[in-house]
Amino acid sequence: MVIHYYRCHKVLVDSGAAVSVMFGSCYEGLNRDRKKLSPDHEPLISLAGEITQPLGSDNLRITLGGGSTIATMAAQFITVDCLSSYNVILRRDAIWGLQCFVEGHMLMMKIPTPSSILTIRGNQELTRQCNSLTVARGHGRREVLLTSDLPSPSNKPDDLREDLEILEDRDNRNKKKDNKRKLKHPRPDALEDLISVSISDTHPERKVKIGSKIDPQFQAELIAFLKTRQEVFSWSYADMPGISPDLLSPDLITHKLTISPDVPPIQQKRRAFTEEKYKAIQAEVKKLQDIGFIREVSYPTWLSNVVMVKKPNEKWRMCVNYTNLKKACPNNSFPLQRIDKLVDSTAGHKLLSFMDAFSGYNQIAMEPSDQEHTSFTTDKGLYYYRVMPFGLKNAGAMYQRLVNAMFSDHIGKIIEVYVDDMHVKRVTI
Repeated sequence: MVIHYYRCHKVLVDSGAAVSVMFGSCYEGLNRDRKKLSPDHEPLISLAGEITQPLGSDNLRITLGGGSTIATMAAQFITVDCLSSYNVILRRDAIWGLQCFVEGHMLMMKIPTPSSILTIRGNQELTRQCNSLTVARGHGRREVLLTSDLPSPSNKPDDLREDLEILEDRDNRNKKKDNKRKLKHPRPDALEDLISVSISDTHPERKVKIGSKIDPQFQAELIAFLKTRQEVFSWSYADMPGISPDLLSPDLITHKLTISPDVPPIQQKRRAFTEEKYKAIQAEVKKLQDIGFIREVSYPTWLSNVVMVKKPNEKWRMCVNYTNLKKACPNNSFPLQRIDKLVDSTAGHKLLSFMDAFSGYNQIAMEPSDQEHTSFTTDKGLYYYRVMPFGLKNAGAMYQRLVNAMFSDHIGKIIEVYVDDMHVKRVTI
């Protein structure tokens, strides 16, 4: 088998593999620049539940045979930096794309070509060597890799029965890793303590935080001022009126995906979650439906999975894995602010007010023709976003353009903005 002008002798043809895998040593032999690897790929999960982060993915051409009896096709390979007895693992999609007939017990493949049938026979001695090395190294479990977010080429319904103990155990391992990371790299403490202050007499739970070292007289004046400006704060989705098209250009308040017509739509296989996550998903979906941010859809062409992320307050945040959709969209090179410049711009200011836009991305509407492309799957149904969700390609650049236009007269003077994080500064108190 020749892959991008490189002859590979140790190829594992695995009809059960969900992805085609190329190991790092083989990719080095292609003499391709690693910059050609697309880095935005999800971690791979082995049958043993172990997680491997790929180096990236690359589209390469496979060639079998020679002369008039030749078969060729393009395939996506996920490159991993793992020790393996094989150069490549060929997944089921690649096998079916070549219309292979595989005789595993005979170490033989037959592939139809325009002129005749191409027959490929495996090397029995080399097969034994690879198997012996795999067993000796003890990495046999890691060499069969699959990913849960790639689409299944089968028309059979997905079997979602999965041992919840495995899922919970995986979550516990991730929690331990997060705790170790926090101990190794603790967050720096603030220079002064913050105190929570209620700014609403009718809703005492609505609070903001202010510095404890502020002059008491100024502190009282600041709290009184905030109470008179309650309408500028959002405490729930219902407090978000949206952006009027009369104020800004439609290009600034409507997000377009600009999907490449050469990329076929992908529907990800639905993932299984623990009961705790299912309840969090259902609660978030109901909340988004009630406010009108999402709607049900019946026949989406693009379909993605949800991903549950634990927030610092121990609540769940629902995100959508738009990995496949992002690959089909061009990159927006609109520049974001430099963090070091934002930090330097605060020097010498005695009063700083930090604000975070409440679900800021959701204030930008999706282009109607692109709304169904944002579809995601849950255990209760399929839904799409009417507003720009977090996780889309160029969503950050889109929001930065919006806030730059909104605060163009004040940025660099009294306010600094980095996507949905803002801080107002003042030299004197």
